[in-house]
Amino acid sequence: MGCCIGEKHSNWCQDNPTGPSYPPVYIDKEGNEYCIFHAPAECKFVELYDERKGGEKPALMSGEDFNQLVFDRIQGVIDAGEDGKTTGCMWPHWNPLLNFAGTIFIYIIFFQDANVEHFPAMNFKNAVFLQGVSFIQSHFKSDVNFEQARFESLTEFEKSTFHNACNFEHAIFKGLTSFNKAQFKEMAEFTNCQFENHADFPKTNFELHANFENTIFYKDAYFYKSTFKLGINLQNVTFTGDLDFSKSKIEALNLYKAKAEDQAIFEKAEITNSSFELMEFKGPAYFTKSFFSNDVTFKNAIFHNYSNFEQSKFTGITHFINTLFKEWAYFRKVVFKKETTFAGSIAKENILIEDVNLQFFKFINTNIESFKFIECVWGKNKFSPIYDERHKDKLNIKNSSLEEIYRRLKKIARENTDEVQTSAWHYKEKEMMRKRLREENGPGIIEKLSAKICTCLPCDIQKTKDKLAKLITFTEKQRTPFLRLLNSAYWIVSGYGEEPLRAGIWLLIFIFGAMLPAFFGPEVNQATNTLSDFIKGWMWYMPLMKVSDVHAGGWNYLFKALFNVTISIQAALFAFALRNKLRR
Repeated sequence: MGCCIGEKHSNWCQDNPTGPSYPPVYIDKEGNEYCIFHAPAECKFVELYDERKGGEKPALMSGEDFNQLVFDRIQGVIDAGEDGKTTGCMWPHWNPLLNFAGTIFIYIIFFQDANVEHFPAMNFKNAVFLQGVSFIQSHFKSDVNFEQARFESLTEFEKSTFHNACNFEHAIFKGLTSFNKAQFKEMAEFTNCQFENHADFPKTNFELHANFENTIFYKDAYFYKSTFKLGINLQNVTFTGDLDFSKSKIEALNLYKAKAEDQAIFEKAEITNSSFELMEFKGPAYFTKSFFSNDVTFKNAIFHNYSNFEQSKFTGITHFINTLFKEWAYFRKVVFKKETTFAGSIAKENILIEDVNLQFFKFINTNIESFKFIECVWGKNKFSPIYDERHKDKLNIKNSSLEEIYRRLKKIARENTDEVQTSAWHYKEKEMMRKRLREENGPGIIEKLSAKICTCLPCDIQKTKDKLAKLITFTEKQRTPFLRLLNSAYWIVSGYGEEPLRAGIWLLIFIFGAMLPAFFGPEVNQATNTLSDFIKGWMWYMPLMKVSDVHAGGWNYLFKALFNVTISIQAALFAFALRNKLRR
């Protein structure tokens, strides 16, 4: 019969290749035997005590003697040449020579006092550290396993190096835990762990993948200036305290369905690939000056509090699809280098976009009313098309949808008293209307004729066709001919009320155009017919002008009516365009 706990862990305490087996020091009322390593804290006696027989209990082993027993075992394995299973710490029944599985450490132990250059493969599965443990500046040459270990007090791995895999799966850390400046050369497994106190991983280096899936941090989780060369998995992780990844470098960050109960800090972090899908930010989120060098998604993420992305840089495709912002979201001087979309996102407050180049900002299916744009750059010039229009074929966007987008952008600009941008969106809205009407009605007779003429001219055919397409056109089966005529005329004579120079030129053309009918009358003085008489005849066609002693015929009155109406309308359009220009 042997140690009842040792039986669950390959009987390592009975099969000791480095020395004699460890005899039982305690037998409980049921007859279960316990060795010095596995005996309960209050039963680690210096000699055997059988509770069935009763009697006086022997003295408890001192902390120094127990720790020395641990150090002697470590040295014995090293002296034996470290034979045994040095890898495979993830296996259920891994049994290296240096096995402490199930051990109850009742006194604080400093493993650096073992005075060894590096530790061989070690197994601490189900071990319990009641008074704290320290591995400061330790080197683990082979695998080390802390699966289901329980750390009741201070835990220190500061400046330690794990040369092979390490496994902390299902471990419980109740005291302050420090991995400050630790080095993980192989995979680090922290799945399903519980950190009930502060967890410090500042300036820690993970050469391979770090897995924290389903772990719970009950207080602050501190990864300041840490490096994750193959990435970190934080799927389904709960951060009850602060989460700090500021100035960290992360190859791949997975926060799928994670929860940050307090503030989440990613300031100046450098992240290659990242997913914040379905993550819930209950506290403030800070991404100031962070750098995302590849694709990033915040799909279905929820920001319950203020979020700040000031001066962040996104060089890959950026998705804020169906993201919920319950408070202000601030994007000031943010750089978007590839397609960026907020499709389906909702904000109870404003999403503030300030001093941002929006050439890659996709608006289709976006709740534009949630945004406030300040001093943004939309393209190379005032009337540059947005991303959706430039890629409408790839995105399969209709002109009617683009027209609606520009209309809503105009509304937002007007509400924000941005008159300059209101002018630009008004122009683009009408342009989309013109294209929509042309799309609905098809090319007109004049366009068909011009296309044939263009093929015979030494000019840029497509450019010439595009220019002629903006002119008034008539088709055999127009569905909205009058609206199309008005829209085209509105563009020709005033640039949709946004180009006073164009409107002024057309006004002068109409005014001086009245000279032509003036050659044919009305006659002012049949005897002299001087230049002044010609000018008086010309003025007779002008609106609000009264010229006496004229001899007008029927055709003269017809032309007078046409020029009165045309010049009056054009003068109004010129005044309207000039007023818009001066106001904006």
